[in-house]
Amino acid sequence: MYLKYCKQLLIFLVAMVPVGVNAQIWSGASQPGQMQEFQSGMITDAQFTIEFGNSTGSIVRLLESQGYTEVQITKRKLTSVRAQACYRGSRYVVKVKTIGGIIDRVSKIGECRPTVSAEDLTKQLRQDGYRRISIEDSGSDGFRILACRSNKRIAFRFDEYGQVVNRKDLGRCRDQLDVAEIKQRLREDGYNRIDLISEENRRYRFRACRGTNRFEIRVGRRGRIQLEDRIGRCSPPIEARQLREIVEKRGYDRVVVIDRKLPVYGVEACQESKLMQLSINRFGEIKKVTRIGKCDPPLNSRQIAALLRETGANRIEVESLGRRGFITRSCLKQVKYRNEFDVYGSSLERTRIGKCAPPPRLTKVVRDFRNDDYSNLRIIVEGCRNGRRIQTLIDEYGEIKNRRRVGSCR
Repeated sequence: MYLKYCKQLLIFLVAMVPVGVNAQIWSGASQPGQMQEFQSGMITDAQFTIEFGNSTGSIVRLLESQGYTEVQITKRKLTSVRAQACYRGSRYVVKVKTIGGIIDRVSKIGECRPTVSAEDLTKQLRQDGYRRISIEDSGSDGFRILACRSNKRIAFRFDEYGQVVNRKDLGRCRDQLDVAEIKQRLREDGYNRIDLISEENRRYRFRACRGTNRFEIRVGRRGRIQLEDRIGRCSPPIEARQLREIVEKRGYDRVVVIDRKLPVYGVEACQESKLMQLSINRFGEIKKVTRIGKCDPPLNSRQIAALLRETGANRIEVESLGRRGFITRSCLKQVKYRNEFDVYGSSLERTRIGKCAPPPRLTKVVRDFRNDDYSNLRIIVEGCRNGRRIQTLIDEYGEIKNRRRVGSCR
């Protein structure tokens, strides 16, 4: 029988649909990030290339480059990030695909109000007839201010937009000063980082910094400095670019600076599996920590390879370095790259290391097997179409013999 002498072969070819790493992002005035006509004042025909496995910081910088402000990441997934941000006075929810850096969806959810400073509130209270105004504390959740009017002492709690959240009557205004007023006077004299050490018979001892020097200060009941001793040095104010290093030294990772404006810096970072928001003062001191969600777990080699495949890469080799991350070698558009990733999939470095030979044509593969005395060749092509994984059987002349669904594609 003829079939007895035939050699049969099934060639399995897995077809992957490439996703390009270059994404063109168009922005319009009313719905930034959507495909629409440009208007004056917008960046036109902007090209952005974002590495696969983006850090959240890359997403924040992308949105800021498109004119968004007050960017806050609200949800993270492996292939997308959801954020809230302001654009021309309106607040939007923006969904960004991390593969390619594409602004995928923009939805308006409200208006953005301008924030106020402690100086703005102090000026307004003075205009309203208040005196002996002191800021007891301030932070990302607003301000607490003490003030006197008509011989009444009142405590105000303002939110960051200058709205009164709470108002409390504390009684009469006395001639002698309280701790909050003394701290305010010390601040006006150039001191900062003021801590009360002791209080006895309305006499106070404080530790405070002025310049790079630390002092112990004794203050009388009427706010006069009675003694000032230098006791050491104070660290100088920090710059926003130092925030990542400062927070990482405290045991956090995946650090993203979300607010670079004083008086309080805003940072998001992961502490193991917990996503935290940190408020940091101008001197690098963490003043408030709030848990706001979860952080994605570390990735494995298979997931890193999947990230690369989603960019259109092939011939992927992944080397695990344990906690130090991964090194990969892969081909993209016939160029060979070496990539370094951290354990969470953020690209640390990408280096071009050579060329990749183009894949052989199917006709050449068939011809080579024929030359090796194979006949009655059957080829199975498996790939994704419309979210379904399809397996197709064709003969050596390219004619489809059978087609069936074998699963779904994510």
